[in-house]
Amino acid sequence: MKYIDKIIVEWAYRVSDGMPDARNSAHQLILREVLEEFGGEISDINESLDNLNEESDAAKKAKALGLVSKGYGRWADPKTDKVVAQTVKGQLVPVGKEKVKKEPEKEPEKPKKAKKPKKKSDEDDWTKGGDTSKKAEELKDRLIAKEVSKAIDPEKRITNLKVKAEWDLDGKEEKKKLEQLSHLEEALGKLEGTFQDRATTLVVLGHLYTARENSGVGKNMFGYDDIQLLKKNKETLLAGYNDAIPEKVEKFVRSARKHKVSEEFVRESFETLPKALQQALGRKGKVGDAGKGKHFLGYVKKDGTITSDVNDPDIKKDKNGKPIAKRGNTGTKDRALMIWRIYLEQGGVDAYTGQPLDLESMDLEHVVGFENKDKNDPPIEEEYLQREHEANQVLCSSRANQQKSDMSMKDFYESQVDDLTDRDEQYFIDKKEGFEKATKQVTKSEQTALRLMGDVEYKVKGGGTTKNPDDPNIETTDLGTPEVADAVLGPNVTAESMKKEFEQEDSEFELIKSGLLEVADDPEDISTIKGMNSKLGKKTVMAMGLPRGVPDPSGRRSLSISGSDKYYRGFIMSMAVADPKDREKFKKAWKDGIAIAGSEVVRKGKVSRPYMTAHLLRSGAISDDQLIENAGAYGLNKGGKETKTRAGWEKDKDGKVTVIYKGKEYSVKEYAEVKMGEINQKLGTNF
Repeated sequence: MKYIDKIIVEWAYRVSDGMPDARNSAHQLILREVLEEFGGEISDINESLDNLNEESDAAKKAKALGLVSKGYGRWADPKTDKVVAQTVKGQLVPVGKEKVKKEPEKEPEKPKKAKKPKKKSDEDDWTKGGDTSKKAEELKDRLIAKEVSKAIDPEKRITNLKVKAEWDLDGKEEKKKLEQLSHLEEALGKLEGTFQDRATTLVVLGHLYTARENSGVGKNMFGYDDIQLLKKNKETLLAGYNDAIPEKVEKFVRSARKHKVSEEFVRESFETLPKALQQALGRKGKVGDAGKGKHFLGYVKKDGTITSDVNDPDIKKDKNGKPIAKRGNTGTKDRALMIWRIYLEQGGVDAYTGQPLDLESMDLEHVVGFENKDKNDPPIEEEYLQREHEANQVLCSSRANQQKSDMSMKDFYESQVDDLTDRDEQYFIDKKEGFEKATKQVTKSEQTALRLMGDVEYKVKGGGTTKNPDDPNIETTDLGTPEVADAVLGPNVTAESMKKEFEQEDSEFELIKSGLLEVADDPEDISTIKGMNSKLGKKTVMAMGLPRGVPDPSGRRSLSISGSDKYYRGFIMSMAVADPKDREKFKKAWKDGIAIAGSEVVRKGKVSRPYMTAHLLRSGAISDDQLIENAGAYGLNKGGKETKTRAGWEKDKDGKVTVIYKGKEYSVKEYAEVKMGEINQKLGTNF
């Protein structure tokens, strides 16, 4: 059939669980509707349904003759793999003799008396934990597959019209996608048992990938289901960790990744995935400076190629008989293939909770954290290589990955899980709703910041920029706001108007916080809520296309240049005071400062923020008034008196600011030069 792949996609789309069954009469009715819509003749439709029905007389006869199905009513000799027969009008006929006489219709059989309903299905029995047989395990796989398939719901997954339009698009692009998918047929046929259906589902999920879910206040907060499943799996996970003994950890990893997947299927299915997902998979599990050149990429084969399959018989071995690993950096195709394999081997479910994984919010988890200090502080080279290895890696939700970090499993439970196990479901609902309100306010902050800009250039997917705000190819932030490549405060934005924007934002945040504090009773939650503040200053810097942070000392994570929004507000207010024609100079000062603050020598010396502050003061990008207004954010004592850790300041009646540092008086720029000199002395640099 010319459009068979498209028909199957549409059929799966309409079936409630996304998994069409040709033997299901209800599913056959849906297929009939699809075929009719695609312009099929009634006779052809009937024939297609006969071909799909494995219980037909033709199918039984073919099997009795020892023939194997090649799909779509075609039957092949298993010795030659040549198609020798075809199902036509429900009859099996040799290839080349498809014209058959119409058989006289048989009289319809009398309806049989309805049988008494069976007691309970095996599926029901399994869900109550009563059966531990092989059959129960297969049923378990089916149930999990159903849960995974729920994520295909187009109303939930295809969240914007453009993505849906692309998925439904006719023409060259769709033809290419369907051709890619058709290549999977042979590889899929080699998978074992019930995993075939699930593998198909997982590939479809890959095609619906949009982008990483990485936004919102409380985005890494555990939900009620998370906690209950972590509670249920506690003993298993603690035993799997087993004091970080590599052999014991690997045993747990293999049990979580139990499905056998051929290298052929891994590669064939990977090639069909959207480029964005391929790239995202390649970046998973980056471990910072300590992991440079050490990231696991696969195993080296005797012919020099790389495989992700540890069971490949052609893997080269070292003198101790251990498979030789290929090492390098993340962001490569080999790394992406390895991560995709782990996803398939896990059957698309979380290794810690057993819940379906969301491709947009999953992370590569080092069971024993890469920088975990259970044995050595810091870990020795051999331990780094053991940990950055597929035998120590599973996939889990970003929530679990971020909260566990480099902790041991025991510490993870004691600090992040155990205190929540007795909380009822309503507690998590209230907490989630509160944080959702805060997230909406953060989204509003991004929109406000964008509104304050003048001439704006937006980032376009795949590179380049556009000034057209309605361009459908504009990149968006995690909260859905257009990504800015370059902009500056609009000419109508003044210090007074900017101050009012900050005051309005702070007022709205205080209302949200007071509402959350009314329902919060946990000391940790109360502390978190009190620490929630407006990020409008930071969002305004972002709206100008400026970087907001630098890598941490390890190079593993990105950190804001300051945790206080006052740091960014002082810069923005200083720009708002300046003549609009001079505002580009402020942007240049910020860009130049961040570039050096994020350099390896500065961040490893742990002086990124002191450097940035000294640079901005030296460049005049922070006005004297804003330095005093936000003194604490820039390392000065808010009260004005010098302390052991902070410089003091004085302001005369004419507004002139004098900084007091180590008992001496300096102008603001002189103080900046002194601080920069101290940084140079510490690092051996000449900034």
